[in-house]
Order: sequence, then C-alpha cells, then structure tokens
Amino acid sequence: MRGIVGIILAFEYDRDGNDFVIRGSLPFLGKTIIEHTYEVLKLSEIKTICVYTNSKGIKLKKYLGNKVKYLVHQNNHHYTTISIKMAFENCLDLFDNLLIIDAQYPLIDEFIINSLMVEHLQNKNDLTYISYIWNNSVIIPNIFIINSELFITLFENRYSNKEINIHNIIELAILHDKKTQFIQKMN
Repeated sequence: MRGIVGIILAFEYDRDGNDFVIRGSLPFLGKTIIEHTYEVLKLSEIKTICVYTNSKGIKLKKYLGNKVKYLVHQNNHHYTTISIKMAFENCLDLFDNLLIIDAQYPLIDEFIINSLMVEHLQNKNDLTYISYIWNNSVIIPNIFIINSELFITLFENRYSNKEINIHNIIELAILHDKKTQFIQKMN
C-alpha cells in the first residue's frame, strides 16, 4: 500500500472586491483559507500535501512556499479530463488514494479528515465522502477520498465532467458500480 496524498484544490476564482482571485487566497481569521486547510492536513495523518492550481495560482507560494508540491494546470482554455489526469499523473503513480479538499472550506478539522481516511481504508472503498445535515438540508462539502484506479477511470471516461466536482464524481462512481460510502454528520 502506497498511502494517501492530500490535494488542496485552489483552481477556481472567487471575487474579492473588484478582482478575481484564486480560491483559497482570501483571508479568514488572520490567515488565508489555504493556510488553514494546509494546517489541518498537516495535523491529520496525511504525510504528503499537494496544491492543484492554475498558472495564476502559483501566487499561493507566497503563503505556502515549498511546504507543498504544486500540480499546475498550464492551459486554462483547455480544461479537459485528459489535462486533469496529466496534472495528477505523479500522484497517481505514487499513491493508492487521493484525499481531495477544496480550499473554500476552512472549517474542517483533522478529526474529520482522519475519520474519513479510517472509514475509507477499513472498508476498502473506492470513494468515501462526508454528508452533513444542517437544518434538515443535506450538505456535501467538497472533501473526499478516491482510489487512484477509480480516479483514472473517471478522468479517462469521455462522459466524465471536466472538473473535480464531488457531486459529479459520486454520480459517476455509482454509475460505474464502485463501492461508495458516505459518513453522516449531524449538526
């Protein structure tokens, strides 16, 4: 077993005033959201952390420096399933599972991440995610663990979405008859 790599998504743009900035670079409680996300992953049992971003996202080095490896999607105009798979190639060769977390959610702690990893590994799931109930609504935050073989299958499939979106990935995993599990959390 080659373990789990933590991948922080910082690809999308958010609006900050009049400028579009890379998601994760916005301030939150004295630090950027990506710094909070990185610290939570460091406190968990994740040993290797990467940031998936675009060429503008390299500015995130200002916050994380060389603490992480950067997976850079070079061409924003050709955002295809093949380019996603190419950006993740080294991770897919080195790790059995990918824990993917979007840098827009700074309120996830290491206990949640470690619980997610334990469930995923003990049950030998292809995909494990968290479902959270808040005021009678189901919320699925963009954090999940996916087996590298399933990741390759989904991103080689011509019907798959061209972005890393947990809702679409769950639907595709179920469509491919993969072992999918969620951990239910209540407010």
